[in-house]
Amino acid sequence: MHGKWHTYPEMAAAGLWTTPTDLAKFLIEMALSKHGKSNRILSQSMAQQMLTPQIDVGDGIGNMGLGFFLYKKNPQQFAHGGEAWAFQAIVFMLGDDAKGAVVMTNADNGFYVADRLVTSIAHEYGWKYYDLGRQYPSFPLVFIAMARGADAAIQKYRDLKASRSPDYRIGEDTLDDAGHALLKNDKTQDAIAILKANVQEYPNIS
Repeated sequence: MHGKWHTYPEMAAAGLWTTPTDLAKFLIEMALSKHGKSNRILSQSMAQQMLTPQIDVGDGIGNMGLGFFLYKKNPQQFAHGGEAWAFQAIVFMLGDDAKGAVVMTNADNGFYVADRLVTSIAHEYGWKYYDLGRQYPSFPLVFIAMARGADAAIQKYRDLKASRSPDYRIGEDTLDDAGHALLKNDKTQDAIAILKANVQEYPNIS
């Protein structure tokens, strides 16, 4: 993105500045507080309340606690993502193990890279991590399209669709989301190719 960062009047969320290290320390303290092993930031009861489902987000994936996303398929995992102009970041923590990762990027495409990076970290260390990108496959499709072109992304989409894996939410919005993300990044020809493929896959799409 051209230019420098924006300064926002809100104290949160866009007005909050921190470092990956400090944010990771906060997440570790949250995990420890949940089990009564530390109260340097929050009491155990408050930490447990924050990490207790408050609202079902209605997509079959998870719930919202107080400030964190919680995952039905992996109850100990809590996470969140955030973005402002030219910056995107994600955090995730396994609350029972106090293990997790923080990835901050200085780009409007940061989620696509950060999601793959967190997944790789979890795989390397053998963590039980519920991969958000597998539920929202438009993330890796955009990443593939920007690196290898639209044809590679379309083939990956078709492979995922053919697999019929319950871990993936393949639908008429998958290629549509990827195409619009590519338009946003001035990848016009790739975007057109992917949106055309979406029409072929779903000819009755509105």
